[in-house]
Amino acid sequence: MSGITKEIIEAFVAPLAKHRGLHILHCIVRGTSSRPVIEISLDGSKPVLIEDCEHISRSLLEYIEGSEYKNLNYRLDVLSPGVDEPIIHDYQFQRTISKLVALSYKKEEIDLPKKGILTGFSETTVTITQEISGVKGTKPKLGDEIVVDRDRISLLKQVAVIR
Repeated sequence: MSGITKEIIEAFVAPLAKHRGLHILHCIVRGTSSRPVIEISLDGSKPVLIEDCEHISRSLLEYIEGSEYKNLNYRLDVLSPGVDEPIIHDYQFQRTISKLVALSYKKEEIDLPKKGILTGFSETTVTITQEISGVKGTKPKLGDEIVVDRDRISLLKQVAVIR
C-alpha cells in the first residue's frame, strides 16, 4: 500500500466543499507515507465557518478510517485562510471590495507598496483608492485612485483593522 496523496484528498473533499459553497484553496500532504500530515485550507465568496471545517474534517476522517489508509498515523488540519492570505482569485477580490488592502506591484522592476481601499477589479486590473496618512491618531483620508494590471501585482492582501 502506498501513502495517501493530495489527489486522493482533493477528489474526496472538492465535492463536499462545493456543496457548502467553498473551494479548496490549498491541499498539502507532507510528512512520510506512513505518518502523513494533511492540511486543507478552504475559502469561498462567503466566510468559512467553523462548522464548514468541522464537516469537511469529520467526513474526511470517516473516509480515511473506512479505507485502505485506516492504519496510517496521520494528522488532519482543515482550516480557513488567515488574513495574510494573498488575494488572487476573483471570489476573493469580490469579497474584499470596500476593505483596506496592502498592495505591492512591479513598476520598472521596482516593487511599489501602496495601501488603500479595494474599489474594483476586472480580469486584468485591480483598482484601489489610496490611503493618505494624516496626523497620528486620526483616521487616514482617501486620495488618488490607482489601477494596476493584475499581472504586475507581487502581493495583494487584506489588512486587519483593529478598532
